Amino acid sequence: MFQQSFYNVRYIGGLGSILMMISFIFLFFSPMISLVSYLIGLMLILIALKHISDYVKDKKIFTYALYSASVFILAIIIVFSMLMSIISILMSPLRLLETILNISSFTLGIVTSLFIVWILIIISSAFLKLSFDKISRSLKIDLFSITALLYLIGAILIIFVIGSIFIFVAQILQTIAFFSIKF
Repeated sequence: MFQQSFYNVRYIGGLGSILMMISFIFLFFSPMISLVSYLIGLMLILIALKHISDYVKDKKIFTYALYSASVFILAIIIVFSMLMSIISILMSPLRLLETILNISSFTLGIVTSLFIVWILIIISSAFLKLSFDKISRSLKIDLFSITALLYLIGAILIIFVIGSIFIFVAQILQTIAFFSIKF
């Protein structure tokens, strides 16, 4: 039974990775579909990582992945809150006037929020790297380690456009890595 469960890991993780890639593409067309697709993909990957963690008897694989997901979800919540604040300001003429008069504090708030999100994304990627490096050593699939390194580099460079390219390539390699799992 456990072997059958582990057999499905490649498909669960692969499907989750594909959903995350799709969310990256949908980000430009429909942010809500993108968010839902990303979160479903993230849950599927966490399920796959839990199975891998149990299979290789290394609980830290799942623990680090869970920390990574939690920190990343916190970053998403901050971005969502920031966007809702901006929308509420734009919807109210009085608040818009107040914001224009206090543009420096508004700009400082946005920049500070974005900086915090950037730091959280780097922390999330560092936890993911710890998890994927353990998987790479346990299953002898170096692609997990390479994927994690690309995620970390992408997170650091996300403030530049090139970081998104690193992250997208990492998502492609993550999909290949999951489908490379042998039994």
